[in-house]
Amino acid sequence: MSTTLIQKPPRIPPTDNRRRIQVAAALVCLLFSAVFRQVTNLDVRGASYRPSATAQRAIVGGDWFAGMLLGFREMVADMMWIQVDEYFHEGRYDKILPVCYIITAMDPQWIDVYSIGAWHLGYNFGDRRLVPAAIAFDKLGVKNNPKSADMAYELGWMEYSRGYNFLAAARDFKRANDLGLQPLGRRHAWPHALEAAGDIDGAIAAWKVILKQDPTDVVAKKNIFMTNLRKLARKDLGKKPVDVHLDLKITRKGPRVLHFEGVTNLPKYSKIFFELRDSDWRQREKQSLAWQMSNYTLYSQLDTTLKPSEGIFQGEAIDFYQGDLHIHQGQKTYDQFPTEPMLPVKDGHMIIENGEFHGDIDMAKYADQYPLRSKTYELEFYINPLLEPITTQDIIGWHGEGLSGPLMVRQPGYNEIVWKTTIPKSDIQ
Repeated sequence: MSTTLIQKPPRIPPTDNRRRIQVAAALVCLLFSAVFRQVTNLDVRGASYRPSATAQRAIVGGDWFAGMLLGFREMVADMMWIQVDEYFHEGRYDKILPVCYIITAMDPQWIDVYSIGAWHLGYNFGDRRLVPAAIAFDKLGVKNNPKSADMAYELGWMEYSRGYNFLAAARDFKRANDLGLQPLGRRHAWPHALEAAGDIDGAIAAWKVILKQDPTDVVAKKNIFMTNLRKLARKDLGKKPVDVHLDLKITRKGPRVLHFEGVTNLPKYSKIFFELRDSDWRQREKQSLAWQMSNYTLYSQLDTTLKPSEGIFQGEAIDFYQGDLHIHQGQKTYDQFPTEPMLPVKDGHMIIENGEFHGDIDMAKYADQYPLRSKTYELEFYINPLLEPITTQDIIGWHGEGLSGPLMVRQPGYNEIVWKTTIPKSDIQ
């Protein structure tokens, strides 16, 4: 007679609770499978991803839907933010934005992701075609965080410093101020943007609002006084306008490299902006960003060296490279001074020295950024009074009311000096 030591337990039909546990376990497995697949596939996605309204809607569906339902969004977002940090330190800026869009879809209140993602678009990529996308990303952050003063300020700053849309910047700076922006010094951006937009009375009124909020703000007191003083000193500039001339010579230095030399009667430190782009650029700007990256050429960056003969930088070389100003002694270039402090400046402009300016338009260094799909290109040099330093505005006015000459063009709200030429593709390649 044998004895059974271990008996197989009888099969018990699963209850409803057990079925639910089995389903939940299966969903968890699917989730981690999806997360693993997405994270390991980020490089492939980053190479082709271009943000759009459709893409943003797609992000919150599909593989991420299960994760959202199960409450793993924050965990996955944290993991992906670590990936963003790695991309940043590796200099792989092109792969950062796709991840940022996915993170903000999962965690719409993570403000740092909007500001850093927009910063990469507007600055680090060095491509002005991406500036509208940077502004759009910050706008998404404001939409998802309407009570955040910092988010409104970030949007205003991108509009001010990169989009040159000063009225929009003033609106968003004011929104940030109304939401209690801190520290108090950041509130000064509002009146500065109004002045940059040419609304001088509005700027003075804004300074007075800020001074009322903090009677000890000596900066606000000084700007109220100085703006009123400049308003009085410039009131008659329109009666005796200056005939501003702008003469340029364009030569081809090599494949995709043009050299320009110019002369003007504007004072020292005046700024002359320039852009080279497809002749039908207005139509190309209306297309999707993905299409633009392969079909729209826009050059407004500048690498050059200035050597002032007077002033605090006398005898020093000033290298302008990808939006940064590097100052050093001697003939060395920025490559040999990688650790020197940098002074941020606006890109795409020449600073006049002794009535002369010069530089290169180098589309060979980053050829992929300049697809050259058109037969002809428009090269434009312009003097915008809204963008000029105070010393130049003392001659031409806030709105260019002191400008005259055959190159003067009337724009909505201000006058501008514009020099323009058309260059065939054959003269560039």
